[in-house]
Amino acid sequence: MRSMSMLQLLGGVAVAGAVAAGTTAFTAGSGLDKTAVVGKAVGGGSTSVTITGAELTKMNVLFDAGNISHITGVEVTLDGGTPGDLDDTATTVEATIAGTSGTSPAMVCANVSAGVWDCKDALPATNYYTAITTVTLTVAPVLA
Repeated sequence: MRSMSMLQLLGGVAVAGAVAAGTTAFTAGSGLDKTAVVGKAVGGGSTSVTITGAELTKMNVLFDAGNISHITGVEVTLDGGTPGDLDDTATTVEATIAGTSGTSPAMVCANVSAGVWDCKDALPATNYYTAITTVTLTVAPVLA
């Protein structure tokens, strides 16, 4: 019988951990573009993300600067199929977010840089989420 060194054992555990962690992360090119994406959410639950009209390449959760347990919206990075092909000034992005505070009304997201939109809840600052369960994005793409 062949014995395993401690280094080999630790290496195997590290690889298994990386594989387990990778199953919950959304990355571009994962094959999940233009469809519902389910992954870990803030607070250990899951978040379903649905997008129509563009490809989601990245999504960040936005927090209140004064209290990082208060989720105020999401920041999304989008492309129309080829990176950099969306006209940022003409493309419109709308979002609806559901979570611990209920479901937001549809909100128009603000373009903040090339291919990036901030979707912050349109309700007063006292309204926030401690966890989000669903993000629905509707994009009216205009190609550059």
